[in-house]
Amino acid sequence: MEAERLLSELPLEILRIIVAYLPPKDLLPVVLVSQLWRELGENPRLWRGFTLCIRREHVRRIEEVLAIRRLKHLQRIQFSKLCLNNATDNATVFNVIAFKESVKELIIRGSDLSKVSPDVIATCLNNMDKVEFVPHIWGTGLTFEQVDALFVKMKVETKLRVLNIRSNNLSRVSAKVMAECVNNLEEVDMWNTSLNTEQVEQMLLVSKHRTKLKSLNISGNYFAMLDVPKDIIEDAKRIIPTFEYC
Repeated sequence: MEAERLLSELPLEILRIIVAYLPPKDLLPVVLVSQLWRELGENPRLWRGFTLCIRREHVRRIEEVLAIRRLKHLQRIQFSKLCLNNATDNATVFNVIAFKESVKELIIRGSDLSKVSPDVIATCLNNMDKVEFVPHIWGTGLTFEQVDALFVKMKVETKLRVLNIRSNNLSRVSAKVMAECVNNLEEVDMWNTSLNTEQVEQMLLVSKHRTKLKSLNISGNYFAMLDVPKDIIEDAKRIIPTFEYC
C-alpha cells in the first residue's frame, strides 16, 4: 500500500513515462489498481503493439470489442482455427475488422473464410501492411474467386509490403498480373501454392528489370521449376537478396 501511495504521488508525466515501458500483458493488471492507473493504462498508444487474438466469445460482440478505448489504434489481429473454425463466425468477424482503419497486420492461420465476399477480402488485405494467410493441411484456403480478386485489386492499388500466402492454390492467377503484383512487394512467401511454370518465369523475368523484392520463397512448387531456364533462376538469385526455390 505504501508503494502504491508513493507512486500515486509522482507527477503525472512521470507516471506516463513509467507505464509507457510496460508491455500489454503487464498493463492489464495496472488498469485494475485505481481510476488514475486505469486512465494511464488505457491510453490507446500503449496498445499499438498488442495482438488481438479473435476467440469464439468475440464473435457476437466484435464491434463492441473493437470499440474499447485501449484498442483505438490496434494494429495487429490474429485468427486461429483453434479458436474459430466456423465459416459463418469467421465471416461475421472479418466483415467488421475489414473496415477498422488502424489495423495494419492480419494473421490468419487455418481459419475458413470461404463465406467472406471476394471483394471484401481483396479490399481488406490490400489495405494491410502485412498479411499472413496460411491454411492448416486439413483447413480451407482462399477460394479461387478470392485469390483472383486479391491480385486484381493488388495490381491496381495496394498498401501491402509483406504477403505470406503459402499453401493456398494460386494456379489460376494470371501470370502477368501475379508477376507485376509480387515484384511490387518486399517479402513474399508462396511456398507450395501450385504455381505453374509460366507464373514463375514471369515473376523472375520482371524482377530482372524492376522489383522491390527483398525476399521471395517459391519453394514447394517443384513441377513449376522443372522447365524454368537456369539463367532466369541465376539472375533471380543475384537480384533478390533472399530467394528460395527448391
